[in-house]
Amino acid sequence: MSLGIYSKKASRFHAADTIVVGAGIGGLLLAHRLFERGESVLVLEKSKGLGGRIASRRIANKIFDHGIPWLSTNQLGMIPHLEKESFFHCVSKSGNVAAGSGLTAFAKHLGQRIKVIRECQVEKLRINQGGSLWELSTSANLSFQASRAVLAMPAPQALALLESSFPRQLSSVKTKLEAVAYHPQLVVLGTTQVPLKRNSVKDSVIERIVDNGAKGIIGSRGALTIYLSHAVSEELFPEDDDKILRFVKELLGNRFKIELEGAQLKRWRYAIPSSVLTVSFLIAETSPSLFLTGDYFTPGSLDGSLFSARALSHYLATETVQPRKHSQLRHFGYK
Repeated sequence: MSLGIYSKKASRFHAADTIVVGAGIGGLLLAHRLFERGESVLVLEKSKGLGGRIASRRIANKIFDHGIPWLSTNQLGMIPHLEKESFFHCVSKSGNVAAGSGLTAFAKHLGQRIKVIRECQVEKLRINQGGSLWELSTSANLSFQASRAVLAMPAPQALALLESSFPRQLSSVKTKLEAVAYHPQLVVLGTTQVPLKRNSVKDSVIERIVDNGAKGIIGSRGALTIYLSHAVSEELFPEDDDKILRFVKELLGNRFKIELEGAQLKRWRYAIPSSVLTVSFLIAETSPSLFLTGDYFTPGSLDGSLFSARALSHYLATETVQPRKHSQLRHFGYK
């Protein structure tokens, strides 16, 4: 059964067994696994798209991946079947895989199997008067109830939501979230009339240049995704778009003889975790249940997100519903 993707204009009240806040790949995979077990699952996503850093954009009839450039075979192995072979193909001897229509296509495919409400910014969590359900409120005045809530978002965003919802509580989990740090990354998209001879070029200032057509995205030869290094991204992040684009275009011309056309900038504030938690997910021992999953759990980044989602899925498969004290918190590492 396909429940599809819903806009923020859906009805004003929603209820589910589990609500997942965040439609990155980890949140979508967790929701899919719960859905396959027969649970009613609802995913809330603050942006227009799905997949988080598994992201693509169409510019001038060309498709650009502008989050992660590809998946490894190990990462692909952690994703349920879902006809994934029809999406991916090998792009390197090391076994990295890309998608012919951009990586976002696979995230959208996952989203078609569960109910997702996009452009839905959750502002507060609270426990209902009966103490048995989570109530979530949003900036668009939508209301939600669930027996279980999962925060599947970058650690700073999860921390901000908990601070606004429980300013004097949940100190243990907040302390853990405060210990997480991220590198930002600036990504420039543009086209060139002379496609790269290889599908990836590296440089000390520019971490990677990828020709999306050379890695197999249909009709996108000469569509370049340029990833600036973490150090340069951090330095330039406060600058305005025009200054950053001028810097990158001059650099490409001087070092690689690449003339970039139609350049656009993508900012990833929370691109790569620079410090992670050495567990697989967090549990807030409240009644009802509250969990945290994401890319800031060991080993970090996309691997961390996939491992965390899988570990939490295994844990929830054996979870029994028991009353829990509202003030207690603990973290949980799944092996």
